[in-house]
Amino acid sequence: MPFVNGVLIAGKRNWTQNQKRNAYVYSDFWERSDEAIKYQRVTHEDELIELWRKSFGEGVLLDAGCGSGRHLSHWTQTDVKADSFVMVDISDSIFQCRRYYEKINCAKPVIFIQSSVNEMPIKKQSISSTWSSGVVGLLEDQQHAIQELCRVSQRDIILGVLTEKTIAGKIYIAANLVKPFLNKVKNMKLLFMLSGLMARGAILMLKLLNFVNLPLSFIRKEHLNNILNDPNAIVRLQHSLYDPIIIPRIIKHPDSKYVEWGEKYDFKLKAHQTEIICDYFHFNKR
Repeated sequence: MPFVNGVLIAGKRNWTQNQKRNAYVYSDFWERSDEAIKYQRVTHEDELIELWRKSFGEGVLLDAGCGSGRHLSHWTQTDVKADSFVMVDISDSIFQCRRYYEKINCAKPVIFIQSSVNEMPIKKQSISSTWSSGVVGLLEDQQHAIQELCRVSQRDIILGVLTEKTIAGKIYIAANLVKPFLNKVKNMKLLFMLSGLMARGAILMLKLLNFVNLPLSFIRKEHLNNILNDPNAIVRLQHSLYDPIIIPRIIKHPDSKYVEWGEKYDFKLKAHQTEIICDYFHFNKR
């Protein structure tokens, strides 16, 4: 397996068409994202990680599906006990992740791997704690992906999977209806422009609803005000809409399936929480 610019390249020859599509579209997605979108935007996951990262023990922390390194700023905080990290992503954004690591002058060692989560070149039980959010739901063989996460992990796994329990989650998964058509479009610039038009329409609708002062069940008033007062609201929303437009079909299983698979591979469910677009499962080794 070759190293390219400090990144280990693993398994490209064996990728399925779905995996190649994921690698292609997320390379494009993170390439189009500016610094504010990649590293400075605060999301619900940032709030959750601030609480959960303290529970990660010493040893090696794996970020499976790390993208351009949007969570590196968390893993490098002083309250994280891990002494080294492994960052894995199937897309070329792993190279951006490496550059960001160098930019923030992280003192702890990191290994960067371009690989599918289904087949990671990582030794059995060599990872102390694992974080993987918004990745497994994009994979054809999700059971195998969870088996792989359980194989490399020795203590904790936090798994985030897209949910249908919330309005935002329903919208992401409802995008499956147009995926067969959109996935045939090879011009990513055209799809990015489409998401921009949708973002402008959505912001105009929110401004109108706010002007007539209608009560909105799908968004809290303070969040609505934050969006409407944000000069970069359209760009941020454009990227949020671009994400579900370009990715392959999202495959959602019942919650019980993820718990069943974790238990099958010797991990028991410690906690389960639903937030915004994801169900989060915290598993411990039995």
